[in-house]
Amino acid sequence: MMKKLILLFGLLISIGLGTAAQTTVLTPSSDDSSKMDTIVMSTIEDAADPKEAATDLITTTLDRQTEMMDVIGLVSIIMIFGLPVFIVALVLWFRYKNRQARYRLAAEALAHGKEIPKEFYEQSTPQMQNDEILRKGIKNVFLGIGLGVFLWVLTEIEGIAAIGFLIFCLGLGQVVTAYATRSKDNHPTDIEKQ
Repeated sequence: MMKKLILLFGLLISIGLGTAAQTTVLTPSSDDSSKMDTIVMSTIEDAADPKEAATDLITTTLDRQTEMMDVIGLVSIIMIFGLPVFIVALVLWFRYKNRQARYRLAAEALAHGKEIPKEFYEQSTPQMQNDEILRKGIKNVFLGIGLGVFLWVLTEIEGIAAIGFLIFCLGLGQVVTAYATRSKDNHPTDIEKQ
């Protein structure tokens, strides 16, 4: 599937570049017969009348520019809406493949008469999930600080440094979530006290 998408993207690029391909022809200048004018034409034509060739060139160029703008607009829309869907599909596909490999490994172990370890059956506990969220949050907090400072020093534009602030806030939210859920896990409820 990945090869097909790469081929499709390459085909779109080659079509876009192919429509922009033109041929250059030298014609005598209409102002001064000792000079030559360069006229860009879509095909090699007889350029006996330079004014007519120039008019044809202008209309052809405008037509091609509108075609290119249409192609660029279509590719932009596909990239804006299709890229997030593609990324999510890719993540889900890799998750599926990882799970299938894990089950295949367990089946092979059973086929050879070996025991499957307990860790294979155990799901992650809430405490393990909480610790993972906390680790990701701390990593994102410092990544956001570093990225924000780097972009601000590099460009001296606060708006671009806000990208780092966005990641910082995401990490801060993860840390707060980890601490909020950790306090709930450590305090026994009324049912557990009885």
